[in-house]
Amino acid sequence: MAVGMLWFVFHDGYIPVFGHFRGLVGGKQQAERTTLAHQVYAAYRRHNQAQLLKMIQRAEPFAADIRQAAKIFAVDEHLLLGIAATESSFQPRSSRDGGQGLFQVTAVPDFILRQAGDKLAVKQTDLANPRHNAFIAAATLKHYLAEMKNDLFLGLLAYNIGPRNGGLRFIMQKYGAGDFVTMQPYIQQLPRDYPIRVLAYALAFKLWQQEGKLLAYEEADNALRIQKLGIPGLPQDF
Repeated sequence: MAVGMLWFVFHDGYIPVFGHFRGLVGGKQQAERTTLAHQVYAAYRRHNQAQLLKMIQRAEPFAADIRQAAKIFAVDEHLLLGIAATESSFQPRSSRDGGQGLFQVTAVPDFILRQAGDKLAVKQTDLANPRHNAFIAAATLKHYLAEMKNDLFLGLLAYNIGPRNGGLRFIMQKYGAGDFVTMQPYIQQLPRDYPIRVLAYALAFKLWQQEGKLLAYEEADNALRIQKLGIPGLPQDF
């Protein structure tokens, strides 16, 4: 019996069965988690593989600085890569809404600029400098994840909204929302799919790093392999 159980656990069929069991046991909260995870997998599946490869190639000149910023501020490097892909497609520029550089940094609180400057050992940060931009983005993400009690989806949404109009916390208080799923119906005028897009890109970078290639989600047993790998920034039991 023990041998049989071990075979079942490590067999690919275990994942969907166990996922279904968790949904039954975990109730509404687990069902919401499963829904969000599948939104990320669906977004990854919709990406054109050739375009993703171009994105990965464009990221290469910035990868070392992003990796260092992620390590220093203790955030997932694939998340930072996903943010940069979503914000600028690794084509640093200034935008009409005030966003600047690789991470389209805008309206950054002074204390975050100071944190980034301290780690960079500079008196003043330069948003046009990709390395500085990456450090500021990492510090900003760290701040919003802490503010949202390490809820990754809310942390990414807060990063995108920034401090304007009171930030995400004000919006959540206004509508009495406590999680990302509850928030979605109330943010029609904001990019409510932003966390999903970031995580789909982050997943692509994680796959490239660990598999050496991008996997077509719908082919063979790739869906199970990708789900085993997991979404960057989320616990394996999400």
